[in-house]
Amino acid sequence: MKLKSMSNVSKVAFALTAVALAALSGQAFAGADTTFAAVNTTITDWTTGSYGKMATLASLAVGLPVSFVTRSMMWLATTVGIAIAAYYGPGVVSGIVTATL
Repeated sequence: MKLKSMSNVSKVAFALTAVALAALSGQAFAGADTTFAAVNTTITDWTTGSYGKMATLASLAVGLPVSFVTRSMMWLATTVGIAIAAYYGPGVVSGIVTATL
């Protein structure tokens, strides 16, 4: 059997590697480990506290004048996105990592 190109060979090799890794993998317990609990708490406190407010105000301080100059609301939308990510992001990530079925 002659293959048309090497890309087909690499696709088959990738697929076989993915199947082998899936078959050999065990269960993952991401939420049960407490190795980095202190770091997790510190970063969560920063993003939902004063650091998150500072990042939001800094992006507003840059975004507001640029928004007026360029006549584009995308800079203000980015500021709102940063505020939402800083406030809700750690809770969402924590909920995803510690989710149980």
